[in-house]
Amino acid sequence: MKFIIALLIAIFVLACGLLDKDEKDSSDELKKKELELKERELALKEKEKDEKEERIMKQREERLSREKEDLSTQREYVEKEERRNRDNQTRTKRQRVETDYSNYQPGLYPETSTRYLNYDDIRNKSKWQLKIMRNEIYARYGYIFKTKDMKNYFNNQSWYNPVYSDVSGQLTSLEKRNVAFIKKYE
Repeated sequence: MKFIIALLIAIFVLACGLLDKDEKDSSDELKKKELELKERELALKEKEKDEKEERIMKQREERLSREKEDLSTQREYVEKEERRNRDNQTRTKRQRVETDYSNYQPGLYPETSTRYLNYDDIRNKSKWQLKIMRNEIYARYGYIFKTKDMKNYFNNQSWYNPVYSDVSGQLTSLEKRNVAFIKKYE
């Protein structure tokens, strides 16, 4: 009888040991599966992050491309206007008149600093042309522009030399009046 009891106890202990081993194996498998799921989740997050960064880069490239196109269109327009002004100002030898260069003003719209403007001067001008016309007054005094479009435009002008952050005290009363006049229609 003692032998049978001892045998039963041995079988019980052995069975408990096997159960523990099965539980450990199940626990290890669960941990492995959890790790696999976490790795997949991290991989998906990483992939989403990469895709988002790629979208952002594409959007930046597209925006830069549009800005370059806008700038080249503006540059072409300005060059065309400059050519037109040069063509209008060229005179044949027979028409040559002695010119007083003491009142020379650089830019497309020198009249903004030499005489009072009237409606005929601004009629049929685009918003961009009016903005250039008005800001040329400041640029002649070496104003440092803060907006990107004005910086880009005037930095491409050979005569422009940015020096001052405020030139309002240097403007003549005629120029101040012309600035206000242009701004009214801009």
